[in-house]
Amino acid sequence: MDSICGVVTLYNPDIESAAHNINCYLKYIDHLLIWANSPIEDKESFLDLLSERDKVDFIQCKENAGICKPLNAGVRAAQDGGYKYLLTMDQDSTWIDFPAYFDKAMRLRREDSSISITGPAIAEVEEGTAPSEIKAPGGISYDSYVITSGAIYDVSMFDKTGGFTDVYFIDAADEDICLRATLKGYKYAVIGDCVIAHQFGNKTEHRLFGRTVVTHSYSAMRYYYIVRNHIWLMRSGYVPFSHKCRLFKMHVVEPFIRALLFEENRGPKLSSVMRGIKDGLSNKHKAEWKRC
Repeated sequence: MDSICGVVTLYNPDIESAAHNINCYLKYIDHLLIWANSPIEDKESFLDLLSERDKVDFIQCKENAGICKPLNAGVRAAQDGGYKYLLTMDQDSTWIDFPAYFDKAMRLRREDSSISITGPAIAEVEEGTAPSEIKAPGGISYDSYVITSGAIYDVSMFDKTGGFTDVYFIDAADEDICLRATLKGYKYAVIGDCVIAHQFGNKTEHRLFGRTVVTHSYSAMRYYYIVRNHIWLMRSGYVPFSHKCRLFKMHVVEPFIRALLFEENRGPKLSSVMRGIKDGLSNKHKAEWKRC
């Protein structure tokens, strides 16, 4: 039986929007853990917006615990409940057709039993974008990684890989779990025929030497975690050299360029990038990154 448990993390959500996004998949799964990393003032009103609130367990955290602690709570809930699969979600992600995605994720596993992590294609959209405007790229990709939102994990996999690495707090956890799964002989795949719409901050586009550069107006603190955590990931022994090069380009060089040339409040953001580089490389944090 393809039983599935879900976990979604909330942080200062618009409760109507978050409830809408949850309802896109809630009726198709067996259980959902909602973890609130910020106060929900009217929790009952929020829960009343859910289509099947009897499936839901709600945890209110007193402070922002990041992403890995809720994800690991989801892993434990799935294991304790005897569920076969775990769905991980963000509050800002909207499914176009979750049943079709789940069906294709199960079909892919039947074709190749070593595939234990699947995810949809991610469409970065602006608020108000109609579902009909979102196009799926198609195909199956094995050369990227599966982002947390929309990922389906075989629960049995966590017996060998362990859970999510909690020192990452918010960034790099999804790449890390995919790489550790590969180390244990598992495969992961992105199903390009299925799409999830997701908002990554406030998207703006800029031109540099004839190329388009996209920025998302992340906070200075978010820049710090992006850079530091991916350097930690690069320092991990199980990351192939080619992957280290990609991580360095995408999560160290490019954030530096964005913070330097395009972002507002560039001083604090550039400082956070430099601090992220320093802390990522410093042996002062060796005990932490060695846990990665």
